[in-house]
Amino acid sequence: MSGKPVIPLRGRYSSKEMQDFFPADPQHDYRFQCSAEMRSVFSEDAKYLGWRDMWIILAQEQQRLGLSITDEQLTALRATRDTIDHDLARQYERATKHDVMAYLREFKEKADAICPGAGGILHAGATSCEITDNQEVKAMRNGLDILIAKTQRLQSAGDYQGVNVALTELQYRRSALKARGAKGATGTQDSFLTLFNGDHEKVKSLDTAVAQALGFEESYALTGQTYPRIVDYQVLSSLGVLAAALADVLPHDDQTMGALQDIWNKTTQAAQMASQQWLERSLDDSAERRMIISEAFYHIDHLLERALTEEKVEKEIPAQNKLPQLEEALTLVRNKTAATISRMHDFAIKQRDTLCTGYTHGQFAQPATYGKRIDLWNYQLVLALQDLETIDTKTAPSRAWNYLVNSRLTQVAIAAGKTAVDIRLLQHDGEVNEPFANSQVGSSAMAYKKNPMKAERINGLARHKIGSTIPGTLRDYDLLCTDAMLNLMLAIFVEDTQDQTGFTVHALAARRNLVRYMPFLASEEILMHALAQGGDRQTLHEQMRVALQTARTNFDRGEDDRALDLLLDAGFPIDTSRVAMYLDPETHVGRAREQVDEFEQKMIHPIRERYKDALQLTSDVRV
Repeated sequence: MSGKPVIPLRGRYSSKEMQDFFPADPQHDYRFQCSAEMRSVFSEDAKYLGWRDMWIILAQEQQRLGLSITDEQLTALRATRDTIDHDLARQYERATKHDVMAYLREFKEKADAICPGAGGILHAGATSCEITDNQEVKAMRNGLDILIAKTQRLQSAGDYQGVNVALTELQYRRSALKARGAKGATGTQDSFLTLFNGDHEKVKSLDTAVAQALGFEESYALTGQTYPRIVDYQVLSSLGVLAAALADVLPHDDQTMGALQDIWNKTTQAAQMASQQWLERSLDDSAERRMIISEAFYHIDHLLERALTEEKVEKEIPAQNKLPQLEEALTLVRNKTAATISRMHDFAIKQRDTLCTGYTHGQFAQPATYGKRIDLWNYQLVLALQDLETIDTKTAPSRAWNYLVNSRLTQVAIAAGKTAVDIRLLQHDGEVNEPFANSQVGSSAMAYKKNPMKAERINGLARHKIGSTIPGTLRDYDLLCTDAMLNLMLAIFVEDTQDQTGFTVHALAARRNLVRYMPFLASEEILMHALAQGGDRQTLHEQMRVALQTARTNFDRGEDDRALDLLLDAGFPIDTSRVAMYLDPETHVGRAREQVDEFEQKMIHPIRERYKDALQLTSDVRV
């Protein structure tokens, strides 16, 4: 099974009848035509063994930092690493509808058979994305390593300007990748802080150790439940740069052009996905990215193999004209991006202690703060700015270089679009308002309306920028559209003036929404305390799940949820002396406040220093 690619649309979602109409065809399916080396990176074994590696890494680092985990338990985990029973795991998945929990149960049973209780230490403090995201970013890094080696061979075979651009881009992207690390359910690290009795340094050490055990120097500074999905676009856009370079090397037959277009299409899909992710996480992003990422790597690897083995086509590469005043225009984009980042962080500091409900899958989840949420929006702009700073305007234009520059501009659209989506969702819930002028009319019919007009316009522009990009070209339109989005972002993050109310977070409304959910949100802390007393994590989780699903049904009906009573009735080990603490939202935000402070030191201060002359830029938008 080691070389079998993960093909999501065969076996998981589509019907057997439809699959019988279109059986897998290894002779013509590019997923089988790519190299065995690339297939292995995104194979089923690489995926599920990668999950087991993450569980083992997490447990061994938690032991190192003082959790009650024995050497015998770790030995049992390592001894059963390679013994995955996929049929049994899929049987469990059919019941649980949850792939990670199914494979976790299968691993637990194998480990317990060697050392009773060994499986109970697995997944302590973790959420599913601790396992899946870290494995997936590692797979992308390994895929980039393969592409870099082959692109170096292609570079040595001839003087291809676009290939030089692509190689530099792939090497940069590989070096920029980080791990998700150990961040917990909504990125606040609250569960790990509970496990380590409030020791922030141990939590930070765990996060770094997990990243380094995976071969990364560090983890992303801020995450929600997932690492920032702009990263997926960054990786696929680097593949898109390579595709643009190969367009100058390979023949322009239907098969080749179709393959190139497919890679560019998947890059566009990644941009759309990242720009539309809701709040701390929505599952549709995973359903899409688990198809497009591996397939983009398979496709570009196959094209690279062709470029290395087929006779090169002698053809005249059309000259690419550089836009006039491009350097000045890009400088303005960078300056406005930096000014927006600085302005947004001012609001993050202002709302550092404002509690709010975290959301995953559009459902209430572990609490966060508005300071953390705003800086989480901000982080995608920071990542975009870092990429914008790598553009070398002295490079002679080529298809690959034009694609690279345009992809950097698209990152601004992703960051702005994601922020605008969340503002609209939160304004719907009555927790925030974008600026509203004293004389502004919300609706010609409904006089009470305060429509998020700026955010709506950002989303329209972001979709247009992402969807109208022409591979290998760079137009003045691309820069004008990017500038417009930045102007609107600057117009949103403003303070009150005599003429308008600025960007507003309604702290009381946010807290009211949060308090409604606290009997459920307290459950993770209750679970961590029970685990710290030596409980079996998987057994406790199942006991809790049964009780809280009944409580959730009560809640959804508008009845008293009785969440804690139902847990006690089920015999769950709750320390009743801590009930008031469990229901206090202040005790569940983990390191959200500290993360904002650390983000300022690590990310914001250097940007403010580099762009100190640009931070006072304002917007003249009249919306």
